[in-house]
Amino acid sequence: MNWIKKGLNYFIFGNFFIAIVAVVMTVSSYYTFGLKINAFLLAFVFAGTLCSYSLHWFLSEEPLPGKEREKWTLSHKKLLVSSFLLSLPASIFLFLKLENHPRMYASGLGLATFLYSAPKIPFRPFILLRTIAFGKTFYLAFVWTFTTVILPLSEWHLQNSAEVWLFFLYRLSLLLPICVLFDYKDKETDLQQGLSSLIYSLSWTQTKYLILGCLFVFFLSCIGLTFDNARWIYGFWLAIPGIGLLLLLPQYEKPASDYYYYIYLDGLMMGSGLISWFI
Repeated sequence: MNWIKKGLNYFIFGNFFIAIVAVVMTVSSYYTFGLKINAFLLAFVFAGTLCSYSLHWFLSEEPLPGKEREKWTLSHKKLLVSSFLLSLPASIFLFLKLENHPRMYASGLGLATFLYSAPKIPFRPFILLRTIAFGKTFYLAFVWTFTTVILPLSEWHLQNSAEVWLFFLYRLSLLLPICVLFDYKDKETDLQQGLSSLIYSLSWTQTKYLILGCLFVFFLSCIGLTFDNARWIYGFWLAIPGIGLLLLLPQYEKPASDYYYYIYLDGLMMGSGLISWFI
């Protein structure tokens, strides 16, 4: 059974799973609006996600006790830097294959993604960013939502549609509480590295109210997305990832195993994509 856990660690902690999650969520945006899939854009999303996450975790420092991911990362730095060096030129090549409109958005997203990890770079200009990265939780959720919704739809010039922005709100209001839970889990590690976040100044009760507020918006957006479809069952299926998050919310007051986060929470992100894809 040890080889199964080892393989799972490579798949999850090596950032391949999160790259697949990003692709599934992007595909669901195409399917939701009945659009033809751009294989180059999907490959760009996969390579770009793998590239950015490999760099982000490569820059991580000494882990705190009990942190499975950080310990695995520390002993697999060569794999992470190899993934980064292979996926970076692939991302650039695929970026050049995109049409002008999505390429414009992709260039901004590339910069935004780099800035998220930049405070971890151990040089003075980047270290200064650690004290001003106060809204990094909201920043990450917005970048993820923009990548998986606006980027694929921009090719069809649908990014200004009211229905698209309702779908954007649906996805953002699910991703934001997930990002909040991840930041709450990493609070001690980030403080050790001098990183700041609004979440670190909140108690668990305040954090829980923030999450519940986001989920309230999420469920409202599910209702809003049923109006065009005219079937309540459609809204119920869309709401399942939020229900899954709500049911296990008490488990996250005292952060459990890292697998809870990188399988279950990331799985809810992929689940939201799969559900909107299939229905």
